[in-house]
Amino acid sequence: MRHNAHHQTALEILDTYRPTKSPLASHIKKELKNRRYAGSKDRRTITEIIYTVMRRAPLLLEALGLPKWEINKGRPLMLAYLALYQDTATLNEIFCGDGHSPSACTDEELDFISTLSLENNFSEAAQNWMGEWLFATLQEICNPEDFDQFKEQAPFDIRVSQSLCDIKDALEQDKTITLKETDYSPLGLRVSSQHNLQNHPLFQEGAFDIQEESSQIVSLLCDPKPSMKILDLCAGAGGKSLALAALCPEAEITATDIAPHRLDIAQKRAHQQNLTNIHFVDYRTFIRDVSHIDLYDLVLADASCSGTGTLRRHPELKVSLSPDIIEDYIQTQQQLLIDAQRFVGPKGRLVYATCSLLKRENQDQAKWFLENHPFFSEVKAKDICDKLLKKIPEQTDSFLELTPGKHKTDGFFAAFFDKD
Repeated sequence: MRHNAHHQTALEILDTYRPTKSPLASHIKKELKNRRYAGSKDRRTITEIIYTVMRRAPLLLEALGLPKWEINKGRPLMLAYLALYQDTATLNEIFCGDGHSPSACTDEELDFISTLSLENNFSEAAQNWMGEWLFATLQEICNPEDFDQFKEQAPFDIRVSQSLCDIKDALEQDKTITLKETDYSPLGLRVSSQHNLQNHPLFQEGAFDIQEESSQIVSLLCDPKPSMKILDLCAGAGGKSLALAALCPEAEITATDIAPHRLDIAQKRAHQQNLTNIHFVDYRTFIRDVSHIDLYDLVLADASCSGTGTLRRHPELKVSLSPDIIEDYIQTQQQLLIDAQRFVGPKGRLVYATCSLLKRENQDQAKWFLENHPFFSEVKAKDICDKLLKKIPEQTDSFLELTPGKHKTDGFFAAFFDKD
């Protein structure tokens, strides 16, 4: 495919995207699957074009005078991006109307984009590539370094299940791959750029898994031990369950999720990594089985949340999040904590985690839980971190709090509670 055709496909995919219906990554994958003419390199290029535009979507929408719910305007968004961030020659070369290229600009479009400039008087939120409400909310929490990181591409990390040095050396036989050890997880390697490592023989053998560093950290802080019964209550596609199983093959792990297709993915990954100590069960079935009450030594409640710690991976959240959505998440999180505490056995531990940066989803939920469940007590996250990991800077005593700016990870929060 030519460069022009990449942009045409990208704007077609943007035209059909509705942020409230599905994550951007899922939508792109589905749309590209239907375009069999696009090879693997084409798909990577198209995906990067879409993400490049979507990261800047709040500013582009403001430049176009469009409300945030009109994010599915592929052509004007693409034109605004090229007008603001590329030169006129590049724009005209792409929007030329030849073959599979986008049609040439109309006189009206040319007149409008000639008025666009990054010197225009954009709002502070738009300059930070954020919607107004989200920017105001995050200003109370984040520093300028965080906002700078929100504009960047997310890091690509792997977790090794064999010798870290051996895996690093083996992967770097491919001279296009550059790796460095992650700052805090002793099991992590950060890949210099996006590579399709899922086709690598070592991945197929289960020697490493793709897992962002903050998720590795919370798995390590769960500190699984032989004979422990561990419950991962919102396992999703299994990242943390697989990490726990690899960390301690003698532990007995139950992974549940409300979405059967995600559990299917987790089960396939476990098989690929030769992990036999995980039992997968549908959440609805699990929650009705009273035999699980007071059974587990450790319960991990990795809650559905706003995902504000993952804005680099999910730039669509910059325009789709709203106060009403946050309220819904808060209610869901509290119900999850009510459910989760039932399964913690005597002297057991409950770990509450989110990939949110918002106080209402994190510290306030921990406070609410302790106020309403007096038979649990807080465990200082700093004590656990100091015992198990390299020192993580700028931590409070009570909770694990990671941010893109300070720690160069996804934003992540974890609170630890022990049952009396």
